[in-house]
Amino acid sequence: YTSVRRLGAFAEYACTAEDRVYPIADGITFEQAACLPIAGLTALQSLRDHGKIAAGKKVLINGASGGVGHFAVQIAKIFGAEVTAVTSGRNIEFVKGLGADRVIDYVKEDFTKGSGQYDLVFDAVSIRSFGVCKRVLTPAGIYVNTLPNATIVVQLITSLLPGKKARSMWVKPNESDIAWMMVQIKAGKIRIVIEQAYPLDRITDALAASEAGRTRGKIVVSVG
Repeated sequence: YTSVRRLGAFAEYACTAEDRVYPIADGITFEQAACLPIAGLTALQSLRDHGKIAAGKKVLINGASGGVGHFAVQIAKIFGAEVTAVTSGRNIEFVKGLGADRVIDYVKEDFTKGSGQYDLVFDAVSIRSFGVCKRVLTPAGIYVNTLPNATIVVQLITSLLPGKKARSMWVKPNESDIAWMMVQIKAGKIRIVIEQAYPLDRITDALAASEAGRTRGKIVVSVG
């Protein structure tokens, strides 16, 4: 899970606290479970805790077909939101299959210049700033991204003023959130999409695929 005692990456072993290791529900593979603590909880906590998502809210998700984004589309639908997904043309049918109500092909249309108004803009790939996204936010809308350092000053300023807000998040270990995700998966409400699982000795290939930014769902590395 997260909260390892020493920072590092791509190791066969890691040391962490006992309360940071959670059981995997029956029917969920190790590769699928590995997608939940970071990508899955980032999507859930961004929408629920920072974005204040609720039934009937209009939500736009940028990067909707990626590792975090594909979770976000499905979670937003569970909460009863109306979802607009931003992705490339090749992934339009994919995000529709996840439940998106409307899809914007970013190659053909810049959502920040459109006429749509959203209660929540979640930039799952953190490439569009609050400065441009606020144009499509409702008067009390919230913008959330996943790079805390990038928006810390804007977040502080908007927290002191009425109107549109900017939020950035850092995923927090949470046993009940992991359990909630597994319940949704078992119920068929969340589908974990893994584009490819790489063995540890192909970690450079996995990184190259991730950096290319064209993945559909998650990339995982299998250890052992």
